[in-house]
Amino acid sequence: MNGAHLRITELTKRFGGLVAVNKVDLEALPGSIVGLIGPNGAGKTTVFNLISGFYKPDEGQVFLDGTNIVGWPPYLIAEKGVGRTFQNIRLFRGRTVGENVKTALHRYARYSLLEALLYLPRVRGAERELDQLMCQIIELTGLTNFINVPAESLPYGLRRRLEIARALALKPRLLLLDEPAAGLNPGEVIELVQFIRSIRDKFGLTIVVIEHHMDLVTSLCEMVTVMNFGQVIAKGTPSEIQKNPVVVEAYLGKEAKRAAN
Repeated sequence: MNGAHLRITELTKRFGGLVAVNKVDLEALPGSIVGLIGPNGAGKTTVFNLISGFYKPDEGQVFLDGTNIVGWPPYLIAEKGVGRTFQNIRLFRGRTVGENVKTALHRYARYSLLEALLYLPRVRGAERELDQLMCQIIELTGLTNFINVPAESLPYGLRRRLEIARALALKPRLLLLDEPAAGLNPGEVIELVQFIRSIRDKFGLTIVVIEHHMDLVTSLCEMVTVMNFGQVIAKGTPSEIQKNPVVVEAYLGKEAKRAAN
């Protein structure tokens, strides 16, 4: 499996008089890792919300493997193969690492609510299968030693990894990562780059990443789309984007000054 083919065209979203996303085009080829960058408020997360069905666009299309998924509810888009993480980590507090992942797997449980309430033999067998799947995902994402640890007790970097592991439990072909390196130190960012590459290869994914860490973007992404004030201002390889005067003026120069301070 080489991942899904994502293509969005003329995507537009208005909130009252504010045009948050304005005729955005973006493509992620099967198996690729694509970056989506830009200043805060540029509309990047809104694009993710439009792709995953949390918002409905006012104009434009979202094609997944040639199927226009605009207007689909989020659960059907997830079933179609779209998984995502969020800017702010959203884990189930009071649950272990294993339980967080297993919760996402329950959509594959082959039993009814009545069978679950009666805890029939079919339920016990299905739960064993889910436990096996959960252990496989946790092993592949390097969290085996933490399987029984409460999620909120994990270091920040591992909580980020757990959120990705839970998204992988939905068996996506397209994975949307919203600022996965937020709050990480430089060493953790390097580990994250290796981790994202490994899950792309192991699970056969297409990945789109929103990120402010340019070290991650340049070392991980094959193509980058840059947004500002809801519009796409540039597309290209990471090296092309770094040399683009419009991008430097609108975004990279400001990021460099912020990092220096």
